Parts: sequence; C-alpha cells; structure tokens
Amino acid sequence: MIAEIALEAGRFVLMCPEDLSSRYGVDPPALPFAASFTVAVRDIMAVRALLERNNIGVARHGNGLSVSNADAHGATINFDQA
Repeated sequence: MIAEIALEAGRFVLMCPEDLSSRYGVDPPALPFAASFTVAVRDIMAVRALLERNNIGVARHGNGLSVSNADAHGATINFDQA
C-alpha cells in the first residue's frame, strides 16, 4: 500500500514494508522507518565539503548529493540545490 501527501514544497510518501522492499530493496529495521528524505540547501558545494571533511561518503544524486543509508544510520539523505 502506498499513500502520497502533497506538500507545498514536495511530497510525503508512505508505504508498507513490502512495497519498500520490492521497489527499493530496503528492509526496514523497525517501524516506523524513514527510508529517505531530501533537504534543500543554498550551497551544494559547501555541503559536499562539510560531508567530506567529516569523512562521510557522498554520491551524485541528480543535480545534488546523496549520503547512503549505511553512512546515515538507516535513512538515505539527499541534498538538492535550492
């Protein structure tokens, strides 16, 4: 089951553990579980520098950055240029 809630700036998606697993290959360690979220930032390069200075691995995510769920203690964190 999937439910979407439209927000002024984005959306909030709820899904059952089975859908999360089949769509994204993520098995929640506990419920409720925040699988992923995105943060809008003013300066994506400053965020990248901060993460790298603190030895946090980053990957490109579209026009932004992503910190893996392994590095973020369970949830994938995306950073997008505002």
